[in-house]
Amino acid sequence: MGKRYVALISLLIVVVLASGLFLTGCTQDQKLPGIAWAEEETLTYGIWTDNVLTGSLVIVTKRLPVGQQALPKFPDEKYDVNSTSSGGTLITKTAKDLSDNITMYSEALMNGFKPVASYKEVNTTDSQYTLKARYDGTRYFYSYNGGEEKKVRIKTGFMDNEIMYSIVRCYELESNYTTTFNLVDPTTGNKEALSVAVTAEGTQGGFEYVNGSGESAMAAASTRTLAVSFTRTKAPVGKSLVVYYTVEDKTGDTGFYLTGDPAKGGGTNRSSHVPVMIQENNVKYVLSKVIAN
Repeated sequence: MGKRYVALISLLIVVVLASGLFLTGCTQDQKLPGIAWAEEETLTYGIWTDNVLTGSLVIVTKRLPVGQQALPKFPDEKYDVNSTSSGGTLITKTAKDLSDNITMYSEALMNGFKPVASYKEVNTTDSQYTLKARYDGTRYFYSYNGGEEKKVRIKTGFMDNEIMYSIVRCYELESNYTTTFNLVDPTTGNKEALSVAVTAEGTQGGFEYVNGSGESAMAAASTRTLAVSFTRTKAPVGKSLVVYYTVEDKTGDTGFYLTGDPAKGGGTNRSSHVPVMIQENNVKYVLSKVIAN
């Protein structure tokens, strides 16, 4: 497990610029149709390096009610979740190697579609660090390896790495989605831009899905997907990261979505734009199972 493995666990922006400390922000005011995950959603991935299985990644996403919320690691540090339309969201990620050792763990708290706080710890043979962050709307506060808290001024709309992958799901990807994200490295204050765009449509199945009633099945190989690329706009550009999301067809005839427990949230309790694969260079995160409750 090398440094590339650590970077890829962050799923999006980190792998592009090879740093775990970047913030991102959208430069376009594109429509957010709504929450794209069920009341509780679990995604399980195999991590493949050069086509060899090297570990697993589990992402658990939970909707939260309006009120005082906290990261599980810091239960006494409360934050206001006051989005009446979307409530809050807690996203946890756990990566393990084949010996079941935890190589990465992260938590992220959202208020609607905005970041509130996050925590991440990485422990591999090549990299060990912790990063704790919080936001007040105009400033990003962070502490690296338990050190003194520092701050970086940010523009409205900037996002935490740990939620960006989820935010992309909420856009209308079927409408040739394209945007630009601004990047800030709080250790230097440098800014860069990242171009994000739907580049192709394809198919990918082979993963198990379990709905809120406990019914399970295997996704057909013909399950439609959209490839979304993430590319630096200035040299050195490097190779794009590509994430493959399932297509959401409003008729339900050809698209894929998964309903959660019908007693929770009614018709809005569903998962869509499910990321079935994340690819960067020789490393792939391949979805093996998705559960919606």
